[in-house]
Amino acid sequence: MYSGVVTMVCRVNRETEWSHKQKSSSLFAGYNSFREVCGLGRVKSFDLLADLIPVKIVERLKLLYADVDDIDLFVGGISETAEAESLLGEIILKIVNWNSLYSK
Repeated sequence: MYSGVVTMVCRVNRETEWSHKQKSSSLFAGYNSFREVCGLGRVKSFDLLADLIPVKIVERLKLLYADVDDIDLFVGGISETAEAESLLGEIILKIVNWNSLYSK
């Protein structure tokens, strides 16, 4: 069931050359790296997140993370404003759709 997500994580890790030594001790690439691989483009600053995430949450993210590239995938994903006719934001929808393609 989760093989598609695991495959995507590996793909992101390979394409962005993510490792323990860069920016984070996380085994997985962050929110911005997933945006890039999904074709959504990287967000260059916290202020530009306001188009994707409510401003109050962006302000909290600024307190938690030194750089927009440090935002964890889960935190960024669940913080996004839900897409029309959905309960999920854009990046989580992409991951769910991607996973459904490869879990058959």
